[in-house]
Amino acid sequence: MPSSTKRIFALNESGQSTLSFSWQNYDGAQAIYLTDSASLNNITITLTNNTEGTVGFPGGPIYSMEGSGSAGVIFLQFLDQYIPAADVAVMSWDGPTDGVTWSAATFKDSNGQYLAIAPESDVYISSGSSVTFTLTNVMTPDVSSPVTGGKVAFTYEEVTGLQQSYGAIQLPVPLLNPPNNANQNLDPLVGFAETDLVFIGTEPNSLTLYITNTQSTSITLNNPPTAPVFSVSFAFGTGTGAITTVDNSNFSVNMAGGNANNWKVIPNTLGGNPYWQFEPLTTNVLGTGVNSTAEISIGNIITQLEPGVSSVIVAWTGIPGYNDGELAVDMIKVNPIIISSLTASPAVISNPTGPTPVAIDFEVLNSTFIAITNTGFAQQTNSADYTGNAVANITGTTTFTLIASNIYTSQQVAQSVTATVTPDLYSLLPLGTVVMWAGGINNVPAGWMLCMGQTVQTPAPAGWAAGPGVTAPASGWILPDLRDRFVVGAGGTVAPATDSQGGPDQHTHNITVNPQSFQTTTDGTHNHSMTFNTTGCMSSGDTSHYTLYYGMNNGKDLGCNNGTNSQNTSSDGSHNHSVTVGFSNVVSATQNGGINPPWYSLAFIIKIF
Repeated sequence: MPSSTKRIFALNESGQSTLSFSWQNYDGAQAIYLTDSASLNNITITLTNNTEGTVGFPGGPIYSMEGSGSAGVIFLQFLDQYIPAADVAVMSWDGPTDGVTWSAATFKDSNGQYLAIAPESDVYISSGSSVTFTLTNVMTPDVSSPVTGGKVAFTYEEVTGLQQSYGAIQLPVPLLNPPNNANQNLDPLVGFAETDLVFIGTEPNSLTLYITNTQSTSITLNNPPTAPVFSVSFAFGTGTGAITTVDNSNFSVNMAGGNANNWKVIPNTLGGNPYWQFEPLTTNVLGTGVNSTAEISIGNIITQLEPGVSSVIVAWTGIPGYNDGELAVDMIKVNPIIISSLTASPAVISNPTGPTPVAIDFEVLNSTFIAITNTGFAQQTNSADYTGNAVANITGTTTFTLIASNIYTSQQVAQSVTATVTPDLYSLLPLGTVVMWAGGINNVPAGWMLCMGQTVQTPAPAGWAAGPGVTAPASGWILPDLRDRFVVGAGGTVAPATDSQGGPDQHTHNITVNPQSFQTTTDGTHNHSMTFNTTGCMSSGDTSHYTLYYGMNNGKDLGCNNGTNSQNTSSDGSHNHSVTVGFSNVVSATQNGGINPPWYSLAFIIKIF
C-alpha cells in the first residue's frame, strides 16, 4: 500500500491510470443544486474500466486517507471544501446493487471532510465494464450562493490490474441554483473553434472556446452583476478523464475576439482546484449577431496522460429570468505524430564516379501518410508504429525531408536528413550542363550523353522545357539535338530562353536593271521589192470596170485572169535605226547560302546525372 504522503498528494502524481468517473444529477446535469431538501439532489456516479484487462477491488474493512488497509477503496472529496464539512458529513454513498455489499463512511482529517466506500468482498470489473454508485441526502443549507467552479476528486487505492494501484481524477461539479419553472433555460451554443484536440507530449497546446447566444434577443442584466456569471473548469488528475495533472494546470485563460473588452477574467488558481470565472463589464451579457459570441483562449495545455476524452465544464449563474446551468464540452487527448528516427546511409559520399544509392530509413509513430522528398516515396501507413525505407541515387549533396501527416487529427510534422557528397559534383557541374567533347561520340564519359534529341529517364533540371512544339514525356526529359548546329547565346532577341532552336538564316537579292538603247548599222541607198499573187476580174456584162485582187484567187473563172505582180518601194537615202529597251527590277529566289568559316568538329555532351 502507498504511504499516506502519496495518498494525500495523489492528485499531483504523474502516474497514469485508465479508470474514469462520471457524475449525473437527477436531470442529467453534472452539477449539485443549492437546497436544504434531501429529495432534490440524487447523484449517480459511474466508475468505468478503460483498460484492456480486468481490474479488481479487494474486499476488506474501510479506512481513511490517512489510515491503512488492503481493501480497494474510493475516496470522494469536495475540493476547497466548497460543500461545507457539515453538509458532507450527512451525505449517503451507496454501492452497486449486484449482490456485493459495499461499506461507506465519512472521515475528517487533514484532508478535510470526505466520503469513502469499499467492498466487503472482492469485486472485479472487466474491460469496458462499469459499476454504478448513488449519492443521496445531498443538501447545502450552509451555502449561501452558487459555486460555479466547484470540483470533486475521486481517489482510489489498492486496485489490482493497474500499473499503479492508486490514482485520482477531478471532475468539475458546479454548485448551482436549482431550476425554477418560472425561468427559461439559457441553452447557449458552446464548443471549440477549429479543433478540440490536445496533443500528448511536452509541447503546449492552445484551444479557443466559444459561448454563443442562440436566441433572437440579447441576454442582459438588470444591473451590473455583483458576482461572476460564467465559469470554466477542467478535470485534473491522473485518470483517463483528466486533461492533465494538477501540477500542469497553470493554463493561460483569457478573453479573445471582438468582445474581449466586455469581460473581466477572474482566475482562481490557488490550491488544487483551479478554475476561471468571467464577469461581464456591462449589462449586456451576450448580444445578437456579431455580438452574440464570447471567445475564450486557453493556452499552455501540456499533458502526458493516456489518450482519451476529457471535458471542460462551462457553467453560468445569476442571470435574471434564466435558470443556472452547465454544459460539458469534450476535449480529446491524442498521441502526436512522432518521427522516432530518420537516417541517411551513407551519410557522406566521397569522390563519387557516378550516381550513388542512398538508403533513407525511418520510424514514425501515429501517422497515416508519409512522403519523402527527392525519393518518390509516398504511401499510407498501416500501423501506429511504422518503419520503412526509401532509396535514391544522388550525385550531389541532397536533403531528404520526411513529411508525416494524420488525416484524423489534421496534424503534419516534417524532419530532414542530408546526405553529403564531397566534392559535390552537382555544385561543380549542375545537371543539364553542356560542354564540348573531343573524344569519340561513342565514348562519352559516365553521367553524360551526346546531345542528339533523345529522351532520358533521369529527373530533369529545374525549369527544363521540352522545346518549341515538343511534348514533354510523362517522365524524364528530352535532350537538345546539337548535331551539325551552332549554339546561340540565350537571353537576347533571337533566343529569349534556353532550348530554343531555328534553321539557317534565309535571304533574297534585289536586282535593278537600267534601260538600254540600241542602234542598227548604217545601210546605203536602197529600196525593197515585194511580189504579190494577183487576180483580175471583170464583172459579167460590165466591160468598163476591172477589179484586181492581191494575194488571192477569188475562185471565179469568168472574166478573171490570175498572175504575179512585182512592186518596188520608193528608194530612201542612207540611214540607220535606234531602239530603246526597258527592264523591270528582279527579286531572286530565297537562298540558304552556306557561309561557314573554316571549321573543326567537336561533340556537344550534356550532364544527365
